[in-house]
Amino acid sequence: MAKLDKFIKAFELAEKVLLSAPFIFLSFAIVTDVVLRKTLATSFSWLEEFSRYIFIFATFMGASIAVSSDRHPKMTALQNALGPRRALYMKLAANLFCSGLMIYVGNFAFLQVGNLIRMQTITSAMNIPLYTVYLIIPVSMCGMVVRFFLLAVKDLRAILKPGGLPADGDDPGRGRIAS
Repeated sequence: MAKLDKFIKAFELAEKVLLSAPFIFLSFAIVTDVVLRKTLATSFSWLEEFSRYIFIFATFMGASIAVSSDRHPKMTALQNALGPRRALYMKLAANLFCSGLMIYVGNFAFLQVGNLIRMQTITSAMNIPLYTVYLIIPVSMCGMVVRFFLLAVKDLRAILKPGGLPADGDDPGRGRIAS
């Protein structure tokens, strides 16, 4: 399990670098573009299109990262009302459901990328194959499948751990609103 934890940490670091690097480049490119526009009356024709693709990339890469850090927006009122043991069962079911949903949606994303490959669609300003831009969608879906499944395994381990959880009636925080 230690090797798996090391791999996951390295994978998360790589994702964060892949998410940060394009934004750093984009920041420098935008500043350079503004300077060129103001001083030489010229600009980068590809920058607007590139920034659009960076935001698509960031949205899906960020969604995948948010799963592992459990930072997706969620409603916790029902979890708080159920108590810790039942809430854990609910989280297990939700993580398995989300994993299955990402498989379903990811399938359509792969089909769409396949269509873009067959149509040989090229971007207008950058002249790159459009499928390279949208490939992040099925890739991030695969990442989310794995992450939701790992969260479900973690929940299942907590459920099966003897004496690991208090009984639902013993929860001192029950009834409070989560902050």
